[in-house]
Amino acid sequence: MVRSMGAPRSVPLTSADEVCDWLTRPDSRALPAEVLSLAGGVAELGAWLGDRRPYNNQHAQGWESARDDLLAALDRLGPRTAASIGPHLTVARTSIGRLPDAAVRKAASADLDALSRRLKDQNVAVAALTDLFDAVSGLATAADTVAAYRDLFLDLIELSGRDTQTMANMIAGVCDDHAIGVTAARVRVGEIDRPSRGSWPKPNVSAGLSIEDRFELAGRLVATADPRGKQVVWLGLRSRINGIRPPRDWPNHIFLCGLGSRQSRGWTASRRAAE
Repeated sequence: MVRSMGAPRSVPLTSADEVCDWLTRPDSRALPAEVLSLAGGVAELGAWLGDRRPYNNQHAQGWESARDDLLAALDRLGPRTAASIGPHLTVARTSIGRLPDAAVRKAASADLDALSRRLKDQNVAVAALTDLFDAVSGLATAADTVAAYRDLFLDLIELSGRDTQTMANMIAGVCDDHAIGVTAARVRVGEIDRPSRGSWPKPNVSAGLSIEDRFELAGRLVATADPRGKQVVWLGLRSRINGIRPPRDWPNHIFLCGLGSRQSRGWTASRRAAE
């Protein structure tokens, strides 16, 4: 069964194909709108903890809803993500679970702040991406579980201050094994120097990586700090559009065209630095 958000295909999907499709439209959630994200749960409970009004019958429903929403979001964490968060998860779950006891309110606020800081760590996002890889590789994994892992990964990318569209596009380029996307990722992680204008791979050429190597490179991509600079990386991921000319100031850009041909995905331009 195809568990992806993308259009069904007539050929069997690999786990790398499924990751690409799950990361399509990263600005949309895979889980139903009424299911609060982990980031949303942390923010919601944080707002209640910052409210100095006493807990009573009038405010009970709001408190309990915020607490239960966050605990439910924590229950949806994948095993690697939970392990990566470490003791912050256990401590926060325990203190949050005791709310609205006034005696633990201050401690719960501190524990929630510590959890929030930990969620911004790039290593947690790497763990979440690995959970997603593991989930799509297991045929018995429920679609809701894959959806939860996918949404969590994108939430963590956003929490760490990075652009979800750019990261999703770059991971798609790697998982699709496009030579241009793989080369761009290797440049980004510092594995190779940026090729000169004429030495970039041709469009629609495979890099020849195994699925395991694609997933490993994608993990390193997520673990790499987001550089800031003047360079613009043009990502034409999985598009049939041809004949697009690179910007005139070519040396200050990387132009990635024709990445993929299975579906038309559109063009994206995102600011990225070469170093």
